[in-house]
Amino acid sequence: IVYPTLVEGRDFNGNKVVRINEDLTLTLRRSDFLGRELITSHRKDGYLHHESVGAAIFSLHEDPEHLTSVLVHELQHGVQLRGLLTPSLYIEPLYKMEHSGSGRMAHTIYRVRKDIPIGTRWTGVDVSERSYLWGPKGPELPVTVPVDVAVVCTAEHRKEFKSDEEHAAYVVVLMRSVSLRFTGMIPKIKFRLVGLHRATQNETDHLWGIMKRVHGLIDYSFVTVDGQLTLERLRAFFNNSISDIHPNPHIVYLMTKEANIIDVYKEINMTYYVPGMAYQGGVCTDHNVGIGWDDAKYYLGIEPAVRVLAHLLGAPWDNATIGCEWKDGFIMGNYMNLTPNAYKFSECSKDGMRETLRKRLLTSTDPKEATSGDRKKSDVTVCFESPYSSMETVSEKLPGQTIDESKFCKYVMPSGDSSSVQLCGDTYRGTGWNFDECLTRCCYGSSWRLYQQIPYKSLDGFKCHRSTMVCYAGTCVPPGTDVNKYW
Repeated sequence: IVYPTLVEGRDFNGNKVVRINEDLTLTLRRSDFLGRELITSHRKDGYLHHESVGAAIFSLHEDPEHLTSVLVHELQHGVQLRGLLTPSLYIEPLYKMEHSGSGRMAHTIYRVRKDIPIGTRWTGVDVSERSYLWGPKGPELPVTVPVDVAVVCTAEHRKEFKSDEEHAAYVVVLMRSVSLRFTGMIPKIKFRLVGLHRATQNETDHLWGIMKRVHGLIDYSFVTVDGQLTLERLRAFFNNSISDIHPNPHIVYLMTKEANIIDVYKEINMTYYVPGMAYQGGVCTDHNVGIGWDDAKYYLGIEPAVRVLAHLLGAPWDNATIGCEWKDGFIMGNYMNLTPNAYKFSECSKDGMRETLRKRLLTSTDPKEATSGDRKKSDVTVCFESPYSSMETVSEKLPGQTIDESKFCKYVMPSGDSSSVQLCGDTYRGTGWNFDECLTRCCYGSSWRLYQQIPYKSLDGFKCHRSTMVCYAGTCVPPGTDVNKYW
């Protein structure tokens, strides 16, 4: 049990310094992995429904040095964290446990995989050095290449969570952790999660190629995923069914709890169980799809997703090439060797990704190759263009002016049934709170019986408690105030 402490609300770079325990202190910066919003979708009663969720509701933060990806929400006293502190350690709040004497929230830490030394990374290299180190072919590629990713989750994966909000938070943390493994690539690959579709059971059944395995007189029948067939169906499903909601991502990734993914080698009449599959170099083509396994609890799907995304970007599997051998234990090799190489790409992987990106960018003035049966001509776009708004997009509205406070509570409250989460009223245990507070108080229960109140620091733009003023940087200010002078 730990009680995380916010040592510095913001350091001179605007980062949050959070002390987890005596052994671990994180310098957390706000992540732009989600852009301004995440578009979620699902099908109900035959109709496709979608919702735009403001990125501020997740408050996703990262510490690249420790490969940290966590959702951070400041409390009246202390801080609430959920996500991965390191590749080995997962943290979540314990809302039912008593707070510390100073009011800090208790958290529990789980070890989800064996410790592996992270080793030296490229996080300290600035842009000019990155460009220089890229070498004489540098002008062919920009310093940063943006890659938009849409995730489709199977019905079984979604069922492991109590609410859509809890599920979305999990996927956000997992995919950000995946993208951090690409830190140090030259050019910089900037992933962004732009869409999340929750497949129904019917959609999931359609995506699977179901096989039954019978051995001798004993029937070992179980659901097995034909990986190749699933990739083909995923490609058609996304393009024909949900591309209007999630237009033209560069990569589509199917996340599943089904561990029995089969890769069939027809040439040698052999089949292998694999944790993931994808088309090599499929990014920004009609073969931009991949599939990978995840446990839907402890983020064990990070490694399969890293390998699948790298393969889609052009990284080959490590083999017998000197410096890129399978036994060397790099990401695209036998990463189970548990060495620092498990967090690094071999030079062969890096070269494969660079070459694929170069090819896509050099042909970016030409439309994407479209298969007549999969995509309408009007839907064709060029590589690495994006219809999604970035965090840098100028907006006159503050986050709290675009996000409903009740929805905020459903996303940030610790594990529980989101239908029982709501804003606390002044009737909570007969308590009247101070006026002009920049606190959003969330409760469990119904309107006639509320319990377990947790006060969160309000998002900029939320209304102050029982006041006409709005919050900005923890201060209640009149509506229309020029907030720039506060920051």
